[in-house]
Amino acid sequence: MAELYMLRPLFPGTSELDQIFKIINVLGTPTKEEWPESYRLATAMNFSFHQSSGVPLKSIVNTASDDAIKLMSDFLAWCPEKRPTAVNVCDKL
Repeated sequence: MAELYMLRPLFPGTSELDQIFKIINVLGTPTKEEWPESYRLATAMNFSFHQSSGVPLKSIVNTASDDAIKLMSDFLAWCPEKRPTAVNVCDKL
């Protein structure tokens, strides 16, 4: 959705690792409470997340309304189980 507003990729990574780095720079480092599975996976892969507090999505997608920013933020939740389903989104329209 953000890419439709921006007409370019939101996280234009050149590799999987670069993409994760770019996502963290925007969304901030996930916490264990936000996405516990990510820390189990990172440990198994001997990977550690770099620390970033992220940036407001509105500063990147500045043409979007506040409602659109809220929806995009929900779509971009770290934990997949916390993201809205298509039915959830359609019910709110």
